[in-house]
Amino acid sequence: MRAVRVDISDELFQQWITQGNETPAMVCTEGLPEGAAFVTSGFELGLGIAYMVFRHDSFEDVPLGEDLPRQRVTIAKREYLDQNAE
Repeated sequence: MRAVRVDISDELFQQWITQGNETPAMVCTEGLPEGAAFVTSGFELGLGIAYMVFRHDSFEDVPLGEDLPRQRVTIAKREYLDQNAE
């Protein structure tokens, strides 16, 4: 199976769902390729992270039972990117 795992911390979930938290326009500058398909999700209590698994033909083939590689995801404020482009 060609798949990767994306880790998401419980702290990030908490920031997203805290009342009054403002979320300006964001840009994902590094992440999943177009057409990646969701497979499953889970939570590792000991690490305090939730994760989602996606598959895509461009991902490395991983034998069943082996750990999936982690996909780096970078999200930035569009405002920050626009300021640095000038």
